Amino acid sequence: MTHPHLHLARSFWYSAGLSLLYCLLLLSWLLLKPGSHALFLAGDNLGQTLGLLGAVLLCGVGQRRFRRERSAHGHPKPLEPTRQRAVPILLGLGIFCQFFGQAIYTYYEQLLHLFAPFPSWADAFFLSAYPFLLLGILLLPVRPLSVTARSRVFLDGLMITTALITCSWYFILGPTLLQGATDMLVKVLGVAYPFSDLVLACCVLLLTVRSSIPAVRPAMVLLSLAFVVIIATDSLFDYLTLQNAYATGGVIDLGWVMGYLLVGLAVQALCGMPSEHEVQGVAAEDSLAAHRAPADDPLLWRALVPYLLVPVVLLLGIYVWYVGGNDLLARGTYLGGAVLLALVLVRQVLAVRETHRLNRHLHGANTQLEALSTTDPLTQLANHRALLDCLEKEIGSARRYGQALSLLFFDGDHFKRVNDTYGHGVGDAVLQELGRRGRDSLRAGDTIGRYGGEEFMVLLPQTETAEAREVAERLRKAIVAYPLASELVEGGVPLTISMGVATFPTDGQTAGEVRDKADQAMYWAKRLGRNQIRTALEA
Repeated sequence: MTHPHLHLARSFWYSAGLSLLYCLLLLSWLLLKPGSHALFLAGDNLGQTLGLLGAVLLCGVGQRRFRRERSAHGHPKPLEPTRQRAVPILLGLGIFCQFFGQAIYTYYEQLLHLFAPFPSWADAFFLSAYPFLLLGILLLPVRPLSVTARSRVFLDGLMITTALITCSWYFILGPTLLQGATDMLVKVLGVAYPFSDLVLACCVLLLTVRSSIPAVRPAMVLLSLAFVVIIATDSLFDYLTLQNAYATGGVIDLGWVMGYLLVGLAVQALCGMPSEHEVQGVAAEDSLAAHRAPADDPLLWRALVPYLLVPVVLLLGIYVWYVGGNDLLARGTYLGGAVLLALVLVRQVLAVRETHRLNRHLHGANTQLEALSTTDPLTQLANHRALLDCLEKEIGSARRYGQALSLLFFDGDHFKRVNDTYGHGVGDAVLQELGRRGRDSLRAGDTIGRYGGEEFMVLLPQTETAEAREVAERLRKAIVAYPLASELVEGGVPLTISMGVATFPTDGQTAGEVRDKADQAMYWAKRLGRNQIRTALEA
């Protein structure tokens, strides 16, 4: 399925090209280290600040295009819900906070010629970026999910978050808390940065779940890539800081610029996104397509993502057990591992229940599908295919046990006149009532179905020709007893039937022979004047 509204505007590709060029220039500056050390550091700080400013400008370009397109379509105010309009604004505010924090950091290093203190106003703005980014992700359009699916997604998120916190506790969070600093604010802010990275990791999780909606997929891919870059950069920064090895001027400085430029490009993609009701419409189409997809759907990898970090945490626990070290770090690691295993157990119980429910629904759907494939939609009797299958089985059973099987063929006399006189609607009603009266006239073990057109077939197990003729006569009288379709035609439609009877093994040794003999007997009854019964011997 293709979606024409997923096309990205030309301005987006211009912005992407300029962003890539800027990142390459900044990378060249960091690698080549031109000029004096002071000039190099100034270029690095200024490059980071201008790169983040560029990301802010990308958001502005997207918002401007958003308003211009809506006005061009005759809508002076956007038609999108408030929550959808807020997403680009929130993401833009997150970028602006990062830009302002970097500007303050540059002010300290380049104008005051001081190392930026910790904590400072730069840290306040750096940390303020994360809530805006998280809110922006939470307000993105989502595919409607059932209660079970929401529970599964929630547990998956808890599993991954627990695994990330456990690893982060041993390598970053715990060591940060155990540092020599005595100021509680310093410790809290020191933990806030790696914890914010965990928030971004949760954002990547949410993006993974929501990227199945095609309308927002380009923005989702950009945001996922952006947050992966930012998390990797922050994690490396935290590690270098713990080792007292970070200094301005490393290639790591490119990570923040690249990550937030990707967020700015994602905002541009979001601003060209269709309205939320259109997104939900596309999601519904794709949901139907997903139901038609084969069992080895490529989205299976999403179900495995929550389990990928489980062996990592287990290996970490084993490593801590053998290596030892700080008791507080070890206890935190063991606790995180225990919680993770408990969540895995709950997740498996949920998976078993969901599998049981899906199997039950699948069984019901298969039963319904099987019934539809063997039922005539007009008369709700057995259709042509089901009649032939049943005939073959009954012939086999009769041959195996040495019993007789009789077959009746009948159709309405001059039925074409009914359609020509009253219309096909009345003709269909006549066929329906014809089938009902025929079914009500038969015995419990007999089978009646619509063979095709106005022809019906009846199977009479363990029935000889004489008894079959009696059943046929009872059926004929029930049809001619009173007119049909009286609720549609005043006085009803009078109809008679002609019927042929053939019996296995007297009149034929195979299903095809018996069927042909009954058909010939029915047409012989028509040639003799209709409204009568003839057996294969009489034909």
